[in-house]
Amino acid sequence: MRRVGLLVLDEIHEIAGSEWELRELVSLMDARYREERDTLLIGNATRDALSDLLGPSIVSRMRETGGVIEFTERFRP
Repeated sequence: MRRVGLLVLDEIHEIAGSEWELRELVSLMDARYREERDTLLIGNATRDALSDLLGPSIVSRMRETGGVIEFTERFRP
């Protein structure tokens, strides 16, 4: 996961939030940040909830190198 050009992590809101899990995610995101590799996180969470879940280190990387696209309306075909 550290070497692919674009990593897409879907359902990011489903992580349990254990110390090990968050440490591994921070390590992965830091490695991808250093290598300037693109990462897309997708989840059903508000901006604030996602920030609380991912923690300050990952949120800082996201703010520095990317952005957040928040969909607030339900898609209706």
